[in-house]
Amino acid sequence: MEAIDDPNRWPDGLRKENDVTEKLQLLCAQLRLKLHAIDRMVEQIETKPTALTPAVEESLEARLARVDEVIRRDRASVAEASAKVRAWVDHARDQANAQRDEWRAQRRTHDLNARADDAEVYAFAVLELADAATRECSHAILEALLARSDANQASLAEAGPLPT
Repeated sequence: MEAIDDPNRWPDGLRKENDVTEKLQLLCAQLRLKLHAIDRMVEQIETKPTALTPAVEESLEARLARVDEVIRRDRASVAEASAKVRAWVDHARDQANAQRDEWRAQRRTHDLNARADDAEVYAFAVLELADAATRECSHAILEALLARSDANQASLAEAGPLPT
């Protein structure tokens, strides 16, 4: 007797669906981790002193440079993902959804699979944009930290030394 969860017994479409679902779940988990890291950065802003030590400032500047490099490196793929999202939202979604009921009734699996493939491309593109947004958010937070530290250090220098 064959096991029911033997992947060879499932139609190709269902196998593909499981692969896509697993990939989407993995990307969502990675995105949650990045959002958690951003949340921790915001918490640190709220609890850290406003003037950074030179070592901390140097570390933040190095991190900012690394994030900036990734943003620059991924600029083309982000633009491509954005174009895919626009294409789906502006045209493909409405067209495919308008014909969905007809395709179901006529069991036009080729058209339904094409619609599913397009929707998956859209989902992956949106996740790529969300990932890029987390990098931009990290970049903005690091820039804000460094800028505030510069302003606070200048204010402290203006005030002069504390009386003893």
